[in-house]
Amino acid sequence: MIEHDPKATRYLRDTVPVEWNRAATSAALLAGRARYLPWSDRARAFDEFYWAEARRRLATDAITAIVNRQAIKLAQPAIVDHYGRFCGAVTAAALLQLDEPLVLSEEAAALIHFFSLTEAHRQAAVDWIGERRHLGLAASLPSWPGCAFLLLILSPSDSAESFLARDAFWSAMLGR
Repeated sequence: MIEHDPKATRYLRDTVPVEWNRAATSAALLAGRARYLPWSDRARAFDEFYWAEARRRLATDAITAIVNRQAIKLAQPAIVDHYGRFCGAVTAAALLQLDEPLVLSEEAAALIHFFSLTEAHRQAAVDWIGERRHLGLAASLPSWPGCAFLLLILSPSDSAESFLARDAFWSAMLGR
């Protein structure tokens, strides 16, 4: 039996009311898996979750349209938005369950915190990345195709983040 953290459950009921129970289970599993791991391994766990959710929720042609930055070809853009919101909510809930100080010390931690829907997590990530650490993050991103895909969804077309995420996604998929 999976125990759901009350604080995370309340957050998820407010953030993703239709799927809060599934989100709570996913967050509990992620937090449990990540609890005693270094951030590089935690990022791998979150990455696998993001990519599994993308494959579960999105059709192959939607994934292709997102990667190729052809939003006009998306048959159901709301599904893509829901995917991003669900992943961000689960990330936030898992981080709430880990209940660690917001002192980021490496690329993996910054990236995962950036995906959270809570302002405190995101701001900690933006502050860390903004201290001229973006090059290390860019170098690490190809190790995490699920993270690169989620970053593609969250980045406006033709932005630096969008190009970075697309290149990282292709590098990961092509094994470079």
